[in-house]
Amino acid sequence: MSKYNDAMNKISVDEAMRHRILENIQSALSSESIQQTSKKVSPDSSRSRKIIPFPALTKIVSIAAAMLVVVVGTLSFKQNPNDTSVQGGFEIVEYQSAEELSQSAGFLINDINEWKESADSVVYQSYGENLVQITYILDEQEGYEIRKGRGAEDISGDYNTYSNTQEVNIDEKNVTLKGYEQDVNLAIWSDGEFSYSLRKIGKSLTEQEMISLVRLVIQSNS
Repeated sequence: MSKYNDAMNKISVDEAMRHRILENIQSALSSESIQQTSKKVSPDSSRSRKIIPFPALTKIVSIAAAMLVVVVGTLSFKQNPNDTSVQGGFEIVEYQSAEELSQSAGFLINDINEWKESADSVVYQSYGENLVQITYILDEQEGYEIRKGRGAEDISGDYNTYSNTQEVNIDEKNVTLKGYEQDVNLAIWSDGEFSYSLRKIGKSLTEQEMISLVRLVIQSNS
């Protein structure tokens, strides 16, 4: 098992996160009208059984699976940089440092030193040729995930439907903050050539806390 899986196994889903996840699933399910039909068991029986149409059942399974992927985030990774695994049509490779990751990617991504020094573990990964990620696991429930990739699109990989989305300007960068109510879980931005994302693992942040962290990432990678 790789360092990433070891680190992710330490992360637990708290009650607030669990509540939000269940709300998202319930919302998605309620938007689909599941038709129920009756089918006779036999000509001699008046009893009938309810049948969920296959498309509706497929939708339920798809929604539940998608939410599970978002929560658990389980992927198979290799420890040796010379070994690769293929997920979703691209290779995922694990490295030993930000320098090694940058050299392989062909563009720079720097460590956040204060996070690295306080982290229980740090995982460096590339997703194909155009996306890199550094994950800092601070303790059993907290951490940060930074992504950088070529292009201007959203590279966060976070497909949650957040109730709170707002635009702010940080160091002359237009940054989108996403979260629930007054909390912020995700920040995404682009400088035109590269896109970035910062995701908080565990407890959500206030707007000002996330702005401070985004500024730190921008300054460390400028």
